[in-house]
Amino acid sequence: MGSFDKTMKDLGVHENLLSSEEKNRLDTDGFILVPQLIESKQILAMHQSVNGVEPGEPNLQNISSAFDVLVTHPKILAGIWYLLKSPFVSSGVHYFPNMPRSGQRPLHVDYTGGPVDKQFAAHALCMVSDFTRENGATRMVPGSQWFDKSVLRNLKDRISTHPQEVLLTGTAGTVIIFNCCCWHSLTFNHTEESRIAVVSYWRQKEVQIMNRNWGTCNLGTQHRLQRAKELFL
Repeated sequence: MGSFDKTMKDLGVHENLLSSEEKNRLDTDGFILVPQLIESKQILAMHQSVNGVEPGEPNLQNISSAFDVLVTHPKILAGIWYLLKSPFVSSGVHYFPNMPRSGQRPLHVDYTGGPVDKQFAAHALCMVSDFTRENGATRMVPGSQWFDKSVLRNLKDRISTHPQEVLLTGTAGTVIIFNCCCWHSLTFNHTEESRIAVVSYWRQKEVQIMNRNWGTCNLGTQHRLQRAKELFL
């Protein structure tokens, strides 16, 4: 057994954590919604920990252990492993609020390199706030991870509602596991409160990123997550 496989086993990860329906959804739609995967006390700790944090902070794990669950939860790791099909590493956990009276971003993908038939990176988005139609829930276009890259590049209007998009609503603690090549974006937050999400980023080991420091764990985080060290930069 290789070191990566042993790490997965030690963390309680196995393929039976995903149902046949979830695997089919990941293959066809490019994402699954796992309701209330993260416990309410963990969500509360995350919510408290992002107070005063700027969006784009390099790695939330270096701020608080509250976010460790997003890189060690067996269900999340099983979903990422199923999508990426090979050993992978973390690119950190990052903070993405949808600010009041703003949002509605263009549809986009988070990785543009390589052929369309290979999956290089995947994410797990945790709803720290409830995601509703009013507060700017994430939208995705099912199956778009298989579209030729030129389709999105040539799309004249990426901001308006896409005829195939679905709005991913849910209660705090729900996690969206998705292929980073699946078209997605924020929608407009019509409320007076921020809609909060944190996202754990993952990529196949051989895939390079422009800013390696973005997901780097400090010594304290490395020590705390020693059992999962195979998953970090």
